[in-house]
Amino acid sequence: MTNNKIELHIERLVYGGKGLGRYNNMVVFAPDVITGEDAIVEIKAQKKDYAEAELIKIIKPSPHRIAPPCPIYHKCGGCQWMHIDYPFQLQSKKEILSETFKRTLKMDDIAIQPLIPSSSPLNYRQRVQFKVKNENGNYQIGYYKRETHQLVDVDECLLLRPLLNKALKKIKELLNSAEISQLKNLKELHMHCSSDERAMVFILYADEINKDELNNLFKRIKEAVSEASGIIFIDKYKKRVAANNPFIEEELQGVSFRISADSFSQIDWEQNKSLVKLALNYIGDERYKNGLDLFCGIGNFTLFISKNADNVIGIDSGKIAIDDAEYNSKKNLIPNISFMYNDVKYRMASLLAKGKKFDLVLIDPPRNGVGKDSVNLIVRFQPSKIIYISCNPVTLSRDIAHFKAKGYELKRLQAVDMFPQTYHIEIVAELAK
Repeated sequence: MTNNKIELHIERLVYGGKGLGRYNNMVVFAPDVITGEDAIVEIKAQKKDYAEAELIKIIKPSPHRIAPPCPIYHKCGGCQWMHIDYPFQLQSKKEILSETFKRTLKMDDIAIQPLIPSSSPLNYRQRVQFKVKNENGNYQIGYYKRETHQLVDVDECLLLRPLLNKALKKIKELLNSAEISQLKNLKELHMHCSSDERAMVFILYADEINKDELNNLFKRIKEAVSEASGIIFIDKYKKRVAANNPFIEEELQGVSFRISADSFSQIDWEQNKSLVKLALNYIGDERYKNGLDLFCGIGNFTLFISKNADNVIGIDSGKIAIDDAEYNSKKNLIPNISFMYNDVKYRMASLLAKGKKFDLVLIDPPRNGVGKDSVNLIVRFQPSKIIYISCNPVTLSRDIAHFKAKGYELKRLQAVDMFPQTYHIEIVAELAK
């Protein structure tokens, strides 16, 4: 080691996007590398069991290395794998899944299928969250640099749908020309467009605004971005004010969905169709008496579970999402669903206290999974089948280990590439008693 610079052979890519190598029996993680490469890296932080490094130079490049098409790729923290060709991105995610599950579940016979690829590895994102910085009247809008709170100004993001890039440019022009003066201390700009790019909604996080100011602000934005359909303003006290129609509409298998700007939905509706189709395939044609959809959101899965169960309950902690879900079930004339708004763990406990049982449970939690306590609650419902959708293989494998300890077997596992150019993975798992 010279001045903390070492030569490192990259054994594999890991969840989080970095490459793993070893130096004198010490694990070293480095960004911007590919499996099989030899590189010069500089150690930046040394922990008890591993070290973090920065890439200095590639000595032996991978045949899967490509020139990133984005000019700010190495500055921006929006994606991590744009230097890797798309087929190898898919292969690497499959290998990460396999390694994670074998290590956590101590199983060597887990069949990991190839990921369902995206038809659009670029320009696929329909939702985006930008940070905003104002220095002496000059607005910067962009992402944080990797592992920092340093803002990288973005003029165009190659992961976004064209309409979102168009809107980004227009909003930046309006801010920097002082044509929209209603915003005080704008901190974040969120945008969400429909899959057909005919409508889009905005969420603005700033200090304060009244309804008349917001209506005038939306009118000016609508003049600049004709596809704008609505706007939501959230102030520093979390107060929500909306103007016009702050939601978009989508369709999936003949079912229509209203999605409010601040309700959760997948970032790519086309790949969401693949995700729902996969989950329904795992559920199969079997008839269930009672279905439970935990972290149901807008009813993305709930509305389809209703076809397999006599009665279905969806639970979510997001009030706006539950309002959307109730609207969607009524609009699609689905009578056998009811929705509950509250903390999911609290609602599960209250259902158990009433003696409720569910033979089908679907779970689509946030990145941190459900954890051991919630697993213990879920198994008390005595489901014969559990469908678990996850965006984090680490917490998914941890929770499946808890389910296995309660007598559930992992039947099938399949991933959908919802996030090309990044390390993120969307996974569907089937467990059965």
